[in-house]
Order: sequence, then C-alpha cells, then structure tokens
Amino acid sequence: MKFALTIITFLLNVALYGQVGINTKNPVSGTLYIDSRGDNTAGTTDDVFINTNGDVSIGHISPITRLDIKSSLGQEAFRVDDGSEESGSSGEDKMLLSDQNGVARWDTYPGTIPLIYGQLNGGLRDLPFSYLTTMTSSPPTFIYANGWITLPKGRWLVAITMKLSVNSISPDGDKRAWIRAGFISDKPQYTDGTIETINYSTGSVVSGSYVSGFGHSASYGIMEGYSIILNTEDKDITYYFGLRPVSNINLETSDILTKFAYPSTDSHENQIIAIKMADN
Repeated sequence: MKFALTIITFLLNVALYGQVGINTKNPVSGTLYIDSRGDNTAGTTDDVFINTNGDVSIGHISPITRLDIKSSLGQEAFRVDDGSEESGSSGEDKMLLSDQNGVARWDTYPGTIPLIYGQLNGGLRDLPFSYLTTMTSSPPTFIYANGWITLPKGRWLVAITMKLSVNSISPDGDKRAWIRAGFISDKPQYTDGTIETINYSTGSVVSGSYVSGFGHSASYGIMEGYSIILNTEDKDITYYFGLRPVSNINLETSDILTKFAYPSTDSHENQIIAIKMADN
C-alpha cells in the first residue's frame, strides 16, 4: 500500500508541475531535466534537457531546435557509427549527407572523386600465340594475370592501361594480334598462365566487358579502355584481371606475348584505376 501511495504521489507531482528532475534539487522548468554531476548551479555542460515542446538539448538547457547539442572547443559533439563511415578509401574524410527522405549517411565530399588503385602482382611472363589462340569465347575462357582490384558497393568506372610487348623471331610492323582482357569476380584457380573456363555471367561488369589493343611484332602496343563495374553487395568485392580470347591476325604462332600486366615499376604504362560514379 505504501508503494502504491508513493507512485500516486509521484504521478500527481508530475501532473501538477509537468517536469521531472534527475540528480538535481533545482530542476529547470520543462518536461525532463537530467543533471549528470548534480551541479546545475555551477554549470550545465553535463546536462540533458527536454522542454515542453519536445526539444532536446545536450550540454545546455536552452534548445532552439529539435536536437540542440553544445560542446566545448576540442570536444566532439556527436558521433554516428553506421558502417558507411568506413567504406571507400582508407583514411578518407566523409561528410554527413541526406537522401530525399531525410535519411542520413556518411559519404565523400560532393565534387570529390574517390579513386581506388588496382594491384598488379607479377603478371604473365611468356605466352606463345599458338597457346593464346586456343582460348574460346564459348565456353568463355580466361588467363589470370595476377592483377586485381577490390571495390566497395556502388558503380565504378575502371580505367585499364597495359603495355603490350611481343617477342618475334621475324619482326614485321605489319604483323599484329588483337589482344583482349577483362575482369571476373570468381577467384581464378590458377596463377601460372593456365587457361581456365569461367562462368562469366556471375561477374558484375555491366559495360565494357573487354579492354583491348594491338600487339605488334616490331614495336610495343597499348591496351586501354574502360569497364563499368556495379557492386550491388553490402561488402567489398575483389575483381580479377586477366586475358580473354585473342585474335591472332597475322603474327607467327611462335611469337610470344611477354611481360603482360607486369607491375608499373617494370612497365610504367600499366595501371588499373577505379573512379566512383553515381549509383543511379
């Protein structure tokens, strides 16, 4: 009975005075007042307050917006940790953006262009064209070139540039081959230049499945182009770079494609760079 009377008395006080004070003997007029240190006569930097309009203040007791936070210089006022602050390039600063429904997320500064660099880890040393021309489009085949790029969720424009070098026993400027390359999302089985059959439909390349260029027997060539990759997963995905079917136009079958996709320390032209695009 005593407990019930206590509860009734408490509720009557709330109804009469319309305010609740916690850890304070001097509650400020409002709906809820919390004084963390119990020192509101000395300061309000540790206080939480809700006024009769439902406005909330933290660090002071005079909210003028729905949520009003006051902090001292050098002390961060708030932190939002929803995972989006960690996506993208390591160490990249973000800003809080909102969609049309007012839902906030961390993202890069408008106007900045996030870049992600691919890795070239050894490449392919020597592959005779007699071997390369056995690759097929159906079923699709692939030779992993020991290169890759890891992309977060979103749409990416991936730029590829590779030097093409052909060793020939009879160099001739008119002799050349059409050399193609591209990405797959399934991890390759081999790293030694073995031709493997792939299920290319499982990838996320939505445009520019191949990049290509001419390899010449008497001079260097360049392979360059773009692929648009759409990662729809809520996680990073690694895309593996390698050779696709080659058209041997008139090179000798004994000619050799050499040092394909070597690191840029050896072949300075070689690079894989992804540029973030709008996701719509």
